[in-house]
Amino acid sequence: MSAESFISERYRGLAGDGEELAAIRGQLDTEGIVELTDFLTPEAHALLKQQILHLESEATSSSAGSNQKYALKGDHLKETMIGELASSSYILGVVNGILEPWVADDPIRADEIVPGINIMRGPGDVTAYHFDGTYLNVILPVVVPKITGERRGQLTAYPNIRSFKKTFWDTKVVAALARVKALHRLFRKREVDYQERGAYLFYGYRTLHGVESPAEAGLRAVTNLTVGPKRFL
Repeated sequence: MSAESFISERYRGLAGDGEELAAIRGQLDTEGIVELTDFLTPEAHALLKQQILHLESEATSSSAGSNQKYALKGDHLKETMIGELASSSYILGVVNGILEPWVADDPIRADEIVPGINIMRGPGDVTAYHFDGTYLNVILPVVVPKITGERRGQLTAYPNIRSFKKTFWDTKVVAALARVKALHRLFRKREVDYQERGAYLFYGYRTLHGVESPAEAGLRAVTNLTVGPKRFL
């Protein structure tokens, strides 16, 4: 089965649509986060959920400071749908089209797209605020509990507060400011409540982001594709 068969008809031609990819890039530059509603077909989402729930019990704790999430990455996901998408020509075409201004002379390679699962199981689980060492993050929510209020496990992001350039400002000054939570008010804030079947894109290296600890217990699992990680190590 081809990777394109997992994708809703609306987005199936996206990898070859330069105009639409440029529009997504423009929205990333101005809004910081792009939501592609109903990106997966219902059948593909059901298959992905089945695979992820099977793997969920094997997910290991990833504790770093206040980070208490659980995760699986890379080879653990080789035989799953998210693994197939990560190695597909479709996703490769999409990410290179979006990132074209920065990678035109050195396109993203298939081995630079890494699949992962991030899992939260209840109150106390949190993804601490951080920058990723990646050009782009593509999030595909699998299981999203219906929790209301200020602490519902939402993605909280401060988009595009640094560039892809490795200047002193970007690597030292902004990074230092980002470690002081009281200073986050200096940045534009966005909160996103993931919807199953959707796809969510943002610049990993440029965006300070984290996931708020939920007020109630409930499995929350999202798959992600991180793009170009070795370029920012």
